Amino acid sequence: MSFWCRCVSPFMLLLVATMNVDGFEVWVQTSSLAVEFGQALEVTCNTTCKDPKFVVEHKPGINPKRINNDKWITDQFPKVEKWDFTVPCSVICPSENDHHKESKVVVTVYNRDLNISSVPEALEINRQYQLECIGPKVYPKNKLKLTWLKGSEVVQHNFTKEEGFPDEDDRLRNVLNITAKILDDGQQYTCLAEVILGSNTTKQITNYSVNLEIYAFPDSPRILNKNPIEVNQEVTLTCEVLNVHPAEKIGIKWILNGKDQKPSKHRPDDPSLVRETIAWTPQQIGPNEVVCIAYFEGYPSVPQKKDNISIEVYILPDLEIQTPTSYEDLPVNITCSLSNATGDFQLKLKVGSEVLVSARAESMISYMVIPQAEMNRQLYICEAELEFQHQFIRAIKQNSTFNVQYKPRNTVIMVNNKTQSKSPVNIIKGDEFTVSCSSNGNPQVTMDWYIRKSGNQESKLETNSPEVLHVSQATSEHEGIYKCKAMNKHGIAEKEVEIKVIETKSKATTILVIIACVVLVIFLVFIILWIDKTRKKGEYNVLEPRTPNEQEIPDLNERQNNIPLEALNVNHSNLQAGSTNSNGV
Repeated sequence: MSFWCRCVSPFMLLLVATMNVDGFEVWVQTSSLAVEFGQALEVTCNTTCKDPKFVVEHKPGINPKRINNDKWITDQFPKVEKWDFTVPCSVICPSENDHHKESKVVVTVYNRDLNISSVPEALEINRQYQLECIGPKVYPKNKLKLTWLKGSEVVQHNFTKEEGFPDEDDRLRNVLNITAKILDDGQQYTCLAEVILGSNTTKQITNYSVNLEIYAFPDSPRILNKNPIEVNQEVTLTCEVLNVHPAEKIGIKWILNGKDQKPSKHRPDDPSLVRETIAWTPQQIGPNEVVCIAYFEGYPSVPQKKDNISIEVYILPDLEIQTPTSYEDLPVNITCSLSNATGDFQLKLKVGSEVLVSARAESMISYMVIPQAEMNRQLYICEAELEFQHQFIRAIKQNSTFNVQYKPRNTVIMVNNKTQSKSPVNIIKGDEFTVSCSSNGNPQVTMDWYIRKSGNQESKLETNSPEVLHVSQATSEHEGIYKCKAMNKHGIAEKEVEIKVIETKSKATTILVIIACVVLVIFLVFIILWIDKTRKKGEYNVLEPRTPNEQEIPDLNERQNNIPLEALNVNHSNLQAGSTNSNGV
């Protein structure tokens, strides 16, 4: 044991205190420069004096086991139970004229009580937090160093220059401020406690690590389906939570009218989106309370969030279009009515997309009057729209192609496709002619033809086509009054026309020839007169009339067309004599 005490072991930290004076040296050697409170320590006092006298006195209550030697003494401490642990070494050397020399060393005493302040089970993203590390008790206090590590990266140190007092428990603290980020999720932060042994030398005594869990839960869930629902009709309700992290830890709870429902989990590809659905068949009409609650599983400290709505459940009303089956007078009334309705409805009667008339559901009926010109077999729609929160969000339709029945009307008779309003109609003997008839009615009309000849009773005609009588060659036998009788179960409509057959074709032809000749003669006379007028206009130019006393000697230099036609034969000698002809020209 004495040999181990006198040797420098590579596994021990040595503190050597020497006093260099002429003659001899004194130093203290310890098994460790820092010792945990309650652990063993060995201290050796050494000297170079040849015949030393050791005087080593410890504080009261410290009673080590001592081993003596001529050049050293060793004190063994099974338990260090004092925070202020100073080891003295005093030597008197007789060979050096009883010179007295001493040395002492202060051993750092520590425990391992390292604490980190409570960290939330989950840190909300973008919020600031403090990680506080409370170091172990160390004396002297300035021998402790606290370090925060993010993974293996050093992020912050803390230490003090004050020694403190051995009997006080004023521990060193290291507070790290962080802002939670998604990248920090699962990150390990470690607080490391070290004892400073000397220049650039430390001894790790303890550490404590925490793993951070980061969450994002900025928005409340929302129920996507809010429209009214028909009673006893199954629907799918969807609850959606956006911008969450980690999405796999989000739970969804459904409550319908106070009762928990089991959702069907559906996780979209988006890692920040949670969407879950339930199938629901409402059984009661009126408002139904629907609640979706979102919460973090495993994070009870994170407040849950919810969306609650009221969904209106309604009964589909019975719709009916009522139309008359027959009529006598126009216009025709058509009604659209509903029954067993709950809630506010807007009732409409439409043709295609055109709204003909609308009414509030309080009246339970919507009327439409169809004028005579519009009566047809169009597709009419009776539509009820549910009004919810000032919007019409549900349309319920019943279609009807109604058929108003009525007796024949608008009956028209035609000869050779020309409507006849006057009788008789002359047909040339031997010519072809047709008599046709048309009429509106519902149900569809049937037609019969009759003929009445002078002095005879009416007789029915047989035809290949009910609407048309065709005669290929008119004879006197075809003369008479033709009657069209249009019929259905609601009534009869009749129209008639008289046909006369002209005996010969020659009279008509003669008349046409005479007319053509007269027209031709008139045309030829007009042409002759026009040509004669045009020719005379080119040869004559009549002078203005003069009185008997007026005389004029023609100027031979004037152009000939300014001289009267009779003067062309007058000789020049007579003109010079001033004589005139018997006509006085």
